[in-house]
Amino acid sequence: MNAESKMLISALRAAMRGERTQVPEQMDWTAFLRLAKSHSVEGLVYSGLQKDGLPEQVDQYLRSIYHKIVFRDAQLEHLKAQLKSRLTEANAAHIFLKGACLKYNYPIPALRTMSDLDVLVYTEDYHKIDAVGKALGGELFTGDGNHRNFRFPGNLVVEFHPNILHQASPVGTEVNPGWQYAKKDCPTSSMELTEEGFYLSIICHMAEHFVSGGIGVRFVLDVWVFRNLRKLPIDATFLEEELKRFGLLEFTRNIERLAEAWFGEGQTDPVLDELAECLASESNVEHEYEAKELGLSIRKFVRSLPERDGNVFVRRYFFTESAA
Repeated sequence: MNAESKMLISALRAAMRGERTQVPEQMDWTAFLRLAKSHSVEGLVYSGLQKDGLPEQVDQYLRSIYHKIVFRDAQLEHLKAQLKSRLTEANAAHIFLKGACLKYNYPIPALRTMSDLDVLVYTEDYHKIDAVGKALGGELFTGDGNHRNFRFPGNLVVEFHPNILHQASPVGTEVNPGWQYAKKDCPTSSMELTEEGFYLSIICHMAEHFVSGGIGVRFVLDVWVFRNLRKLPIDATFLEEELKRFGLLEFTRNIERLAEAWFGEGQTDPVLDELAECLASESNVEHEYEAKELGLSIRKFVRSLPERDGNVFVRRYFFTESAA
């Protein structure tokens, strides 16, 4: 790994331990900040850096991003509380997934950023979900048999899923729908996954991204946080059997070993070094994949327009020419 990647891991490791890592005298701060942004860990990195060694402009930039992250988290927390209350009142069974739950095991929960909230629901409750979403000021922007996606004021997005993984997931759908891993003693329609189910959902989601688009440092950090900071009882035998059944046991063990090498007391080896080089680089494969898909979608849209309208669209939005 280059100096910037090593510094990123060092800062995250310190943040997980409530410590501060020393800032080197020589650092390409532009590359470092770009790297932190590409992995969505700017707030976490800032909390793990020794502030008196930071260049003033870097400190100001990271402090500004830090406060924006905390503010957005407060917005998401408020929306989550509203959704939980309204969905429970509507008797619509639901389970919040991924970062919306794991964040509470981070030393500073608000710094575990999320692009959206993911919620497991039943398709037969979609009419209830639509009513709740609209009552809270949400706009349905994707609605098919697999998702109900709402955008709420403040550009907050909530994705309602009938399954943990997409039905066309390249890593299989054995973990679906997910309700089989729900705790049996939940008193209301607001439910939770068992520890085994929660970890399986994290691993399966990570494996799906790894195969179809790529993963970054935060995925690995989530695994370390679950295994080291959550500290709740888990049935290791059942978990291993399920991972074997999914064909993800070796993948999981490699990610766990890398997580320990980066953030714990584990040792590295040539295989982990190669994996680390890939995951900690500035090149975010997931973002590149999404950009490629967006490009294909835009190209398809433009080609569907009459020639004149297509030319106007391209000139206006890609070359910023006046609409006149």
